[in-house]
Amino acid sequence: MIRMWNRKSDFRIPLGKVVLVAAWAFCCFSASFTWARGAPQLVFEAEGKSSVKNENYVKSRALAVDYAFQNAFVLALQDVLGKRTYNRKRRVLKNMLKRPKKYINRYRYLEVYDSEVEQFSRVKLEVVFFPQAINRELSRLGILSSLVKPNTALVLINERSLSAEVPPDFWDYVPISEVAMLQKFLAAGVNVTTRETLSELIDEREVYEAIQGDLDAAVDIGL
Repeated sequence: MIRMWNRKSDFRIPLGKVVLVAAWAFCCFSASFTWARGAPQLVFEAEGKSSVKNENYVKSRALAVDYAFQNAFVLALQDVLGKRTYNRKRRVLKNMLKRPKKYINRYRYLEVYDSEVEQFSRVKLEVVFFPQAINRELSRLGILSSLVKPNTALVLINERSLSAEVPPDFWDYVPISEVAMLQKFLAAGVNVTTRETLSELIDEREVYEAIQGDLDAAVDIGL
């Protein structure tokens, strides 16, 4: 048995608590993009185990590696989507789950074990995925569907007026800073989704949950 240990790193997109300003932008990349050196990646550790048939440990280990890839890919999708959304979309993700290698950047062995007594092979891998490739496929499947079109920025600013006696409803916030930003976007030729449109499509509770860091809520509103 070979053991190699290394502290696991984990990439997550933080959705921190926002007091005055919550700015969200969703950018769609074209199909012809390149992977930048040092780009964010999803890194997970996962195990795979396979029975040995006809003393063929080479084939057994290869199957164990494939199972480890699948298990790591499930962890990656749960990290991106949140467990609730992942479980709800399992049927849509079925074909994607069959091809984890398509989204793997690299991997390395952490543990390898072949049991001659119990006739099985087990491996533990550290698998690094391309998050952009995963997000692109999820968008194509409509799971990470955005409320805005490609090359469109969506920005919400939650700013309380210091002079107002009673705070207005969430969708009624129209601070001067947001109006100014809206004008700049329009002047630059950027398509803008209005508050009125968003208020008809998104529940206020989901917006606040996304701001608080709920990945499932963020996915549901198209972030």
